[in-house]
Amino acid sequence: MIPGSWRALGWIGLAELCALSLWFSASVIAPELIQVWNLSSSSEAWLSASVPIGFVMGALVSSYFGIADRFNPRKVLAVSAFLGALLNALLLLADQAFFGILLRILTGVSLAGVYPTAVKILSQWFPKKRGLAVGILIAALTLGSSLPHFIVIFSSSLNWQLVIICSSILALLAAVIVNWVLTDAPVTTKKLPFSFKLIKKVVSNKPVMLANYGYFGHMWELYAMWTWIPIFLTASFTSYSPGIPPWFIALSSFIIIGIAGGLAV
Repeated sequence: MIPGSWRALGWIGLAELCALSLWFSASVIAPELIQVWNLSSSSEAWLSASVPIGFVMGALVSSYFGIADRFNPRKVLAVSAFLGALLNALLLLADQAFFGILLRILTGVSLAGVYPTAVKILSQWFPKKRGLAVGILIAALTLGSSLPHFIVIFSSSLNWQLVIICSSILALLAAVIVNWVLTDAPVTTKKLPFSFKLIKKVVSNKPVMLANYGYFGHMWELYAMWTWIPIFLTASFTSYSPGIPPWFIALSSFIIIGIAGGLAV
C-alpha cells in the first residue's frame, strides 16, 4: 500500500462529492427555470438531458486527445471543477433558454474532466485494493449528485439562485482541494495513446462488451431514475398528501438518491 493513499482517497472523495453537485443543480430548480426562461414543453427535456449530452461529448474529446495523459491529471481535475463552477454560476445571468441549456451542456463537458480523471488519479494511488477505493469514490459521486436536493431543503423558502450559488461554491472548493491540498501519487500509470483502431478489438472482445453493455444499461437507468424520482415524489405527494411541504420532498429525494444510493455502492 502506498503511504498516504487513504488520505488521498479522502481528499479525492470529498472533491468528487463537492464537484458532482453541479450535475443536478439546475434540475432541482426546474420549475423556477421553466418560468424564468419561458421554456416550452419540448424544451423542458433538454434541461435534464443537457448535462449528460455534454458529459458524453467531453468524455469523447478527452479520450481522443488523451488530456489526462498529456497533462497532470490532478491539474486537469482542478481546472475542470473550476470551469464547472464558473459555467454553473453563469446560469444566474442567463435570461433565455438557449443560453441556459448551452451552459448546462458545457457544464457536462467540464464534469467529463472530473469523474473519469478522479478514477485515474485514484488508480495511481491504489495499485492494490483499487476496487474498494473506486467503490468509495462512486459513493461520494452518488452523494454529491444528490446534494442539490439537500440544499433545496434550506433554500426552498428563499430563491432558486441560492441553489446555483451553493453548488458553484462547492465545485470551487473541489478545485481548491485538488489543486492545493491533494498531492500527486508517487506512482504514475503508463501513458497510452487513444486510437480508433482499438475499437474493433474492444468490440470483438465478448467478455469486455458484455461488461460494457451492462454498464451502459445501468448508467442509463440510474440517471433516468435520479431525474425521475423527485418528479414522481412531487406528483405523488401533491395528489395524495397535498399538505406535505416542499422541503420534505427534497429531503426524501436526497435520502433515496444520496444516502440509499451511496450505501448501496
